[in-house]
Amino acid sequence: MLPQPEDNPRPQQSTPEEHHVDLPNVQPNPPVNAQQMAELFQAFLASQQKNQQNEEEKESEREATYPDRLLKLKPLKFCGTPHSDKAEIWIKNIKNKLDILKVPAKNQIKLATHVMEGEADSWWDTALVADENMKAVKFMLGLKDGIRRYTVGQGTKTYREIIDTAYAFEQDHLSFLKKKASAGAFRGSKGKKKVRKESGSSTSPECYTCGEFGHISPKCLKRESFGFVVVNRPQVQQRAKTEMVQQPQRNQQTSQKTNQGNQG
Repeated sequence: MLPQPEDNPRPQQSTPEEHHVDLPNVQPNPPVNAQQMAELFQAFLASQQKNQQNEEEKESEREATYPDRLLKLKPLKFCGTPHSDKAEIWIKNIKNKLDILKVPAKNQIKLATHVMEGEADSWWDTALVADENMKAVKFMLGLKDGIRRYTVGQGTKTYREIIDTAYAFEQDHLSFLKKKASAGAFRGSKGKKKVRKESGSSTSPECYTCGEFGHISPKCLKRESFGFVVVNRPQVQQRAKTEMVQQPQRNQQTSQKTNQGNQG
């Protein structure tokens, strides 16, 4: 009996000689000389410059639309204020509007000037510097009014210059206040000592003869055996004259009474 053929015959194994693949005929690159390399490089540069010019033109067109688009968003106006909290609110507001418009950082400061008025606008005219800028702006707007006016007057623009100028002004001002307070305290202490001396002396007895404090007229060492020593004080002179007038009158009355007694 003959064997039955298999349903799935096994594939025939081939020898290595039977595996032959036809490869495409690839020609080697032709050699490139120096002139061709220079031409290719120049063409590449021209293409890049053209692309850059196109981007710059598009950017210029976008920049021209920024002011109107910003004003349509109704940003807060800023006129300058000594209150740092109001300056912070304005900075956050204008930064939010610029982010909405996707304004590049290099153009943000210039655009911010479109919503400044008065003193703030005058300062911006002298401080349009590049990117260091928002820090300088934020610091300047947060200064007290007097310090900011002085700093603007010094022509400072960079963040470092503003800090140094404001710090120097503040230190000078604090030094002046300390000297003023010290001088006032010294004058006050002298006045208090003088008052204490006068108030203490007013409680001591006053001599009507010499006008000094600490003793009374009968115990005055400057009294003479007859009469009074009169000093150049109006009140003392008046009192001394009164006593001198009264003393002879008493002596005269005593003499009259003695004579009347003798006659009787």
